[in-house]
Amino acid sequence: MTSLEVTNIFEKNITYVSYARSGVEYYTNDLIEVNELYNNGWTFNPYYDGFRMIPPEDSIIQEKNIFYKNFKYLVSYGPILENEIRISGSDKRIKNLKMDMANKFANLNDYINLKYSFEKEIKLKKRLVEHTIALEKRSNKEQNFFNEINEKIKLIKNVNSYNEKIFEILNLEVIDFNKIDVILFIPFGCFKYLSSFVNPKIIDKIMFLEVHIEKTKGNSFELFKKTIKGKNVLIIDNMYSGKTIKKTKEIIDKEGGNSIVLGLNPKNKNNIINSDYVMILNTILKSDTLNLKEKSFFRDMYIEILKEN
Repeated sequence: MTSLEVTNIFEKNITYVSYARSGVEYYTNDLIEVNELYNNGWTFNPYYDGFRMIPPEDSIIQEKNIFYKNFKYLVSYGPILENEIRISGSDKRIKNLKMDMANKFANLNDYINLKYSFEKEIKLKKRLVEHTIALEKRSNKEQNFFNEINEKIKLIKNVNSYNEKIFEILNLEVIDFNKIDVILFIPFGCFKYLSSFVNPKIIDKIMFLEVHIEKTKGNSFELFKKTIKGKNVLIIDNMYSGKTIKKTKEIIDKEGGNSIVLGLNPKNKNNIINSDYVMILNTILKSDTLNLKEKSFFRDMYIEILKEN
C-alpha cells in the first residue's frame, strides 16, 4: 500500500465519530490493509466481522500552511473539544507535524510580541512542579501496591502503573479524604497521576474499574474490588468525552454507593458541570465554585492559576 493509497483512505472516511467530534474511521476485514495501516501508525479494534481502523492523532495547535507530500490531516471539531484542538493524520508523520507547527508558530513576530506583552502584564510562576522518585524509594507498602497492579494488569496490557514523575497536586485539601470510603481510579488514563496521589494512608481504599463505552473495546475488569453499598466513592479519571465516568457513576449508583467525581484535565465546560471536583494545571478546584459563563473561562482559569499572588 503506497502513502497515496493511505491518504485516499484517510480522506474518504472523514466522519463525525462517537466522541462528539469529527474524525476518521475506516472499517476493513482485509488483514493486508490492517497491517499496512498499522505500519503507518494507525490503531485498530475488532469490530463484528472485521476491524475498525483509527489514524494516529495528537493534541495540537491549528496551522494550515504546513504539510508533507502524500499526507493529509484533519483538524477535529465538536463540542467535546472546547479546551483542546486535536488533529488526525494519514500516517505517523503527525507526530513530527506537532513540533514543526510549534516551532513555526514560536518564531512568528505576532507570537513573539504577544508573548512579550503577556509576560510584561502578568508575572508567571512555575506551578507545574514535578519531582523524580524511583519506586524503590517509596515505602514498602507503596512498592507492593504498584508491583501487584503491574503483575495483574500485564495479562491485559503491558503498561507500568508507576510514573516516576511525581506531580505536586495543589489544593488537594478541598477534598475531605476522611469522608471518602473508596477511591476508584479508572485505568489506564489515570496512571500518569496515580503515583502522585498515592500514599500509604489511602492505599487500602483504592480500587480500579475499567469500563468501555465502545463496543469495539473489551477487557473491562476490576482490581482490588471493594464493597460499594452505602459508601462514598471518589471516582478519578482523565476527562475527555465524559462517557466513561458517566458509565462508572451508573455502576456505583446501581450498587448503592454515593459517587463523587474528580475529573482530571477537563476538555470542556460540560465535563466540569458533571464533576464535583476538577484538576486543572495540577490544581484541584470545586466545580460548583467556578464561573463557567464566560467563553474565555479556560484561558482565564489558566492565567489565574499560573500568575503570582
